[in-house]
Amino acid sequence: MKNKKALILIILVVLVAAVAFAAGALRKPKKEEKKETKTEEKQEKEFTTYMPATYKVCDEDSCIHISGSYHMGDKRITKLDQKIIDIFDNSDYLALEIEDDTDSVDQSQFLMKDGKTLQDVVTPEFYAKLEKFSEEHPMYVLKAYQNYNLGFNSTIIETLPLLEAKATTPGMDTIFQKRAKKNNKEILAFETMDFQLNLLTGYSDEFYMQTIEYFIDNYDEAAKLQLDLYEAYLKADVDEMLKLLAEDEEIENGEEATEEQIKFYEAMYTNRNNHMTEVIKEYLADNKNVFVVVGAAHVLPEGGILDQLKQTGNYTITRVE
Repeated sequence: MKNKKALILIILVVLVAAVAFAAGALRKPKKEEKKETKTEEKQEKEFTTYMPATYKVCDEDSCIHISGSYHMGDKRITKLDQKIIDIFDNSDYLALEIEDDTDSVDQSQFLMKDGKTLQDVVTPEFYAKLEKFSEEHPMYVLKAYQNYNLGFNSTIIETLPLLEAKATTPGMDTIFQKRAKKNNKEILAFETMDFQLNLLTGYSDEFYMQTIEYFIDNYDEAAKLQLDLYEAYLKADVDEMLKLLAEDEEIENGEEATEEQIKFYEAMYTNRNNHMTEVIKEYLADNKNVFVVVGAAHVLPEGGILDQLKQTGNYTITRVE
């Protein structure tokens, strides 16, 4: 079972819906934009292209390709190597976690019930902590989220480090989805947007309060982890990514995971990995030439898609160099 620190990383790399709504909900203060644009332009000029860790999986009759995605980053995330573009172009189908359609989602599921506000459901001490955090991180405008539930606020806060780094450019999920639509390539989806959003809001207020409080108390460490993971992703440094996503880290401060934390982890990670793996087996059995793009945390670690396929002994798996 992952500790709380690892869960901070998990929510960032396994849910398209989380980053899509967080990026849309937050806006950077205008006076910061010019300075940060210069820094971003310099960084972008120095960067060439990257080849995300991508694998060819074959049975006796057919092959598919699987690539782990980082759902959101800075502009470097758009600079895909021609090799991965060729893999997409030569496939018959594109398979994604979801086909992103945020405009069609009923956002009322994020609102408080019965006219309540955040102050009505949290302790005065917890609300004071949110106020202090909002003062220190102006992109999180607490007053703007008074009527939104704790699940929504948790998602906004946990995605904040990348957003503060101006890493709001959609990743290759969105890049290839647009390309597929332009080329009339069929898009397959493992999940729906509503399914993912329900994962973000389906737990108790106590659970979200614990998650938010832990994140705020360890914000600098969490931010460094998120940004380090992103840099490792751009370098396709699988060993470093696995280190950051390690499942065998000790529970910090000797705290044991609660039953609800275990349930969250299983729903967010284990059950979804199992489902995606079974669907991929069906693609291979049906001789479908599919390019699969899902969150890197689903693909690489122990218990992930590649590991499960390898354990069957029925497939050859090779990394595309």
